Amino acid sequence: MRTSHKVDDIQQVVYSLFNYLSETVSPFTDWDVILNYPDTKIFENFEKPIIYIESPKPVATFGFQGGENINNWSLIIGLWVGREHGGPGELNIMESQMLSYFNNLKKFYEITFPVELGGDTFTDQTLFTQGILFNSYDYRPIDIDNNDFRCLFTINLTA
Repeated sequence: MRTSHKVDDIQQVVYSLFNYLSETVSPFTDWDVILNYPDTKIFENFEKPIIYIESPKPVATFGFQGGENINNWSLIIGLWVGREHGGPGELNIMESQMLSYFNNLKKFYEITFPVELGGDTFTDQTLFTQGILFNSYDYRPIDIDNNDFRCLFTINLTA
């Protein structure tokens, strides 16, 4: 991860991890992964449930004498399902899958995936090799209307 591009790179690494899962691991293969909160264009072409990865926000900095500071970051991972794509039942599956990874850090850290940062592609990466440590998460369901179902995981990371 590039020191001068941490916000972009943290988001890209987390996106790359979940994008890899959506390409290779069932039931993640039933879902799309996108960067940032979905815009109108995404909603007009809403073909399957969405996992969206927002930009991380720094929440604390730790300084070390003679070394580089590290930050704690807060990053939102949102899940969004339309009624026509499985509704609340599909959202329950998505939530359960996310929790199975967040609650089993060994499994989470063992996933290897490719990531592109600044035009360079790195293969066989993990969160740990990219300098990202998972600390904790908060979960929040969101009620929108009878046709859309979503929830948010706020992930706390150190990088």
